[in-house]
Amino acid sequence: MVTKAELSKGTGLAVQTLFEVLGLHLSTSDKKNLDFSKVFSALGVAFDLHKQVDNSFSIRNTEQRVKELVERIDAVVASGKLGGREAKGLRSRLSFACSQIYGRTSASVMKDLGRYETARHPLRLSGNTQMLLDLMKSHLLVGMPRKVTFGDSEVVRVFTDGSLEGDDSAGTVAGIGAVLVDDSGNCVKAFSYIPKSNDVEVIGGKIHQLEILPVVMACIAFADDIKSKNIFIHVDNTAAQSSLINAGSTNHTSRSLVYLFLDLEQRLQFVPWVSRVNSFSNIADGPSRNSFDEVMALGAECFVFPEEVFDFIIKEFQRKMAST
Repeated sequence: MVTKAELSKGTGLAVQTLFEVLGLHLSTSDKKNLDFSKVFSALGVAFDLHKQVDNSFSIRNTEQRVKELVERIDAVVASGKLGGREAKGLRSRLSFACSQIYGRTSASVMKDLGRYETARHPLRLSGNTQMLLDLMKSHLLVGMPRKVTFGDSEVVRVFTDGSLEGDDSAGTVAGIGAVLVDDSGNCVKAFSYIPKSNDVEVIGGKIHQLEILPVVMACIAFADDIKSKNIFIHVDNTAAQSSLINAGSTNHTSRSLVYLFLDLEQRLQFVPWVSRVNSFSNIADGPSRNSFDEVMALGAECFVFPEEVFDFIIKEFQRKMAST
């Protein structure tokens, strides 16, 4: 029951009277019979209703719930195996707990645990499962509380494009670009970057990986403009779109790039919607080919993505590759 502070006493009495009329009895124990408060817990979930400056309040898991799940994960990892019934119970409890943590980092964990649910006998944990369970522990312990915002949320659009032109005999030239468009349809910012050939090889050298990379770069370049907002991300590649929506990929390099995106999604607390945009309709097509003519004419602030920041992204990508 949620009410205004000035009505809390009367509301509590009304609820108690209603239950008594219905023949139901509210618990009178000190643990459950509590006064109205802006901070309270229920079913392992802690609510903090103090109004924030951005018209929001937060929801998180209680320390007891986190402790219980971490211990359960440790027990599974220590045993080195997981059976169907245990996998189903663990996945269910983790899924509920992840609803109180911002971001989609847990998506790959849930998908992997699903493989064990149909097992009649305990299966030996794969290396990937152990790594994902460690990731889940970290997510539970340090993941940011979920923020609930009331009122209208600002919406922005980010168009991205990665280009790879030429052939093996003549050599290929890669390009990356992104454009930020505000809620009124105005082009606000745009960047372009021409990666070195060895950097393209490091991230896999395929076009769908070059289409994921500018999304990661856009989250950094446009961080102040997309933080805590709803974002429509328009990508020019179906495989890249699928990987970003599914929060993972069967391809190791693509998966590592997506994990970088998930880290930024959680840190900046934006809500993404990833869609496919045709090349002819993609306003980032020019910047990915080192041309700002169109977006500059539309009023965008144009710049070349900083090389030192790109190098940092590549290093973080390599770290993700090594850890996953």
